[in-house]
Amino acid sequence: MKKTLITLSALLLIGCSARKVNKTEAKENTEITQTVKEESKTDITENTEVIDTSTTDEIELIPIDNTQPIIYNGKKVYNAKIRHKKQKNNITTNKEKKVAKNENREVKTDIETNKKEFNKQTEKQSSFNWLWILFILFLILLAWWKWKKYFR
Repeated sequence: MKKTLITLSALLLIGCSARKVNKTEAKENTEITQTVKEESKTDITENTEVIDTSTTDEIELIPIDNTQPIIYNGKKVYNAKIRHKKQKNNITTNKEKKVAKNENREVKTDIETNKKEFNKQTEKQSSFNWLWILFILFLILLAWWKWKKYFR
């Protein structure tokens, strides 16, 4: 009889509980990638201009001997020595230097986000009502069996 009571009480205490579990777990992973592209271009243009504006022709006749003629440009010149000199004057130099610098910078940012969610829901429905009904039926049967055995 004691073993029966201990077993029934253990079943009632252990088997009559309800269990509800809600577990939520969230993980977020963010990855940022940044790409920088720089481009620099320098253009140098040099212009040098030389302007020569004048030329000089010098002809010089120097007398030496009057007896001998000199023919110059189809003309006869007596007692002379010819000195011919050409000269360029007014030389102008213009230097122009142009520097153009172009810089281009591109920044590309990629953001990648990974989200993981884990939900665990456990709900145990107990058979609390059925156990009580079975326990009461068992007690009634046990009482009837003992009653019948005692009064016989």
